[in-house]
Amino acid sequence: VIREFPISNGGSTVRTPVNIVENENDFIVEIQAPGWEKGDFSIKVENDVLLISANTTVENIEQTPTEETAKEDEPKARFIKKEFSRHSFKRSFTLSNKVNKDEINAEYINGILKVTIAKSEAAKPVSKVVEIA
Repeated sequence: VIREFPISNGGSTVRTPVNIVENENDFIVEIQAPGWEKGDFSIKVENDVLLISANTTVENIEQTPTEETAKEDEPKARFIKKEFSRHSFKRSFTLSNKVNKDEINAEYINGILKVTIAKSEAAKPVSKVVEIA
């Protein structure tokens, strides 16, 4: 079983949406994170906690050149309205002994970070046919 482990995210009120799915052989944690690059994410396991984060820095945000930031050869622009934004986030999840911490994979497709965590053999369902004597 995977449960969210509450951590402080620096007072930020931004909460990145998460889905957690359990299949027969694994758990899947999906994080909605459009506009990022896969290199922006950090995924690690410390003790029994899965930590997933992404940090916003000036270097990894593509911006429209404004009057203040445009170089001499770039056209200058100003925002009439700006609703797009990316905020750093950090989510953490407690991993039970039902998972295999050595088999964790991640992929980032269409704005969704998908982390697949294999179940341990002991946690997988056992099917057995019992013959009647």
